[in-house]
Amino acid sequence: MTVWKYNGALDRLQLSEGCEVEVAGHRLWHFDLESGPVPFEPPRFMFVDPPYSAGLARGYRTKAGVDGDSGRAVDFDLLLDRIMRAAGGAPVVMEGSVQPGAEDLMRAAFERAGYKVLGRVDITYGGKTGRAILVFGHLMPDGVKWPEIMRACLGQDDEVVPEIIMTALLAQGYLNGGDVVADPCTGRGLTPVTADRLGLKFVGTELSHGRLAVAVEKLAEQTGQPVTLQ
Repeated sequence: MTVWKYNGALDRLQLSEGCEVEVAGHRLWHFDLESGPVPFEPPRFMFVDPPYSAGLARGYRTKAGVDGDSGRAVDFDLLLDRIMRAAGGAPVVMEGSVQPGAEDLMRAAFERAGYKVLGRVDITYGGKTGRAILVFGHLMPDGVKWPEIMRACLGQDDEVVPEIIMTALLAQGYLNGGDVVADPCTGRGLTPVTADRLGLKFVGTELSHGRLAVAVEKLAEQTGQPVTLQ
């Protein structure tokens, strides 16, 4: 076990595949979703922006595959299957492109697994249109007003959408402080940073060690807590 204290940079942080990182009770893994089941238990809620839509536009290659190159081929059916299994029945908010075909493929994959579309709304990405979020679940959880949450997200930038949704789920009583939120495509850390700010716990995986290092640094800076690497 190695412990780092954030001091403005974590440039000594070396992340090998399969390693686990913990910051202030939040747990993140450098992990390839295609290699097997995720290393965490099902969460209460999942927010994920997978490399699915971007991959379709790039000939089934993901830009997040390997740092510094053009990506790698991805089995998107397997990727979505891993995401659904990781959710364990919890509601899943999926962000993606509205390019032709991408949204239909995501819907079809979730519906084959018994999920229903509980909500859908257009959002923006860097001020530009062409993004959407879809809510998948088995049942509409008691007290959760997805139409109201979707209206609050309409036209909002993807950087603020996770906070809008999690804040609403807390207000509506579906989430409580300390509940676990997951993102199996953690990226540069928007979901874990938001969860921490709202008093929730986070678990997640990320394929790119460079992106994961950025996420860890953001959490360390925000919490002021040391980073534990196993």
